[in-house]
Amino acid sequence: TVLRARAPSGHDVAVKLLHRQGAGALARFERERRLLAALGEAEGFVPLLDVGEAREGPYLVMPLVPGGTLRDRLARGPLPLDEVLRLGKALARALAVAHRLGIVHRDLKPENVLFAASGQPLVADLGLAKHFRSDAPGASQSRALSRTGELRGTPGYMAPEQARDAAHVGPEADVF
Repeated sequence: TVLRARAPSGHDVAVKLLHRQGAGALARFERERRLLAALGEAEGFVPLLDVGEAREGPYLVMPLVPGGTLRDRLARGPLPLDEVLRLGKALARALAVAHRLGIVHRDLKPENVLFAASGQPLVADLGLAKHFRSDAPGASQSRALSRTGELRGTPGYMAPEQARDAAHVGPEADVF
């Protein structure tokens, strides 16, 4: 669950709270925390501000990104070509940073592209992200959480190879 909250500084933040606390859910949430810590706003991702544990479960704190989602923008009609090009380049740069770090998002879709007040697109929701290279920094802490044949991602945006085997996809799945 993602909640809107107010930080002690007075800024609005988004708090992602994990309610399900089975071993797999906790491992995915911890992996998301580690990946978020490696990717910030300068890299084109919604930055991680804080983490913690509440009575309701573990949580991640990120800034509230006020510009809405790409889905919101698309609902207003087609984007002008110059905006499409700017957006495509920004997302390609962000994903290239993640891919250089050995990280694949696995769930890139309009709902997971948010816009900062400046208009900068930021990639959000690393809940399905994972290391695709075992030699990448931090990869040794990530264990395989998907099994062959297990569907992970959003079907309408998922690469065919991810639908077949989510555990073994690489950057091509994000490019798709």
